[in-house]
Amino acid sequence: MKNYLENSIISFVHVLRGAGMVISTSELLDALQAVQAVNLADRRQVYLALNSVLVKSEMDCTTFSVAFDSFFVLLEEREEQMVDYKERKEEVEALKEDIVFKDSPV
Repeated sequence: MKNYLENSIISFVHVLRGAGMVISTSELLDALQAVQAVNLADRRQVYLALNSVLVKSEMDCTTFSVAFDSFFVLLEEREEQMVDYKERKEEVEALKEDIVFKDSPV
């Protein structure tokens, strides 16, 4: 479980960096320590722990909040997202079958 947690936090920091937040390696290490000190079952505690070590400005706060809500999705929402994803994937596959490419000119 520990490696899963570490990998999730590292991935989350990559998302934040991609969104324009500047996060140093030492801040990443602080984030890893911060989440180990809270109840992981309490989403709010995880949010506050990560927010306290990663957010440095008001602009970062907005970016962090949006990224957190998108990255750490509740189980029920994740299941709904997966159902929607699978339906869309099936639709795309069906559309691909309708497309026929021919080597001969029209």
